[in-house]
Amino acid sequence: MLLRRITKHVKDQNWFAVALDFVIVVLGILIAFRITEWNEARSDAIAEQALLERLHGLPH
Repeated sequence: MLLRRITKHVKDQNWFAVALDFVIVVLGILIAFRITEWNEARSDAIAEQALLERLHGLPH
């Protein structure tokens, strides 16, 4: 659907619409990468906390 819409804009030479579609796609990808990065950082923090709790529980 998105490809069909972009193709129609190119055929009509509506360059503003083509650029807008491109920006929307790029922003969507960047947001997805940011969410993935945030989720990995959160997962790493949880693992770090679990490791610190295990280390704290070891006998001296």
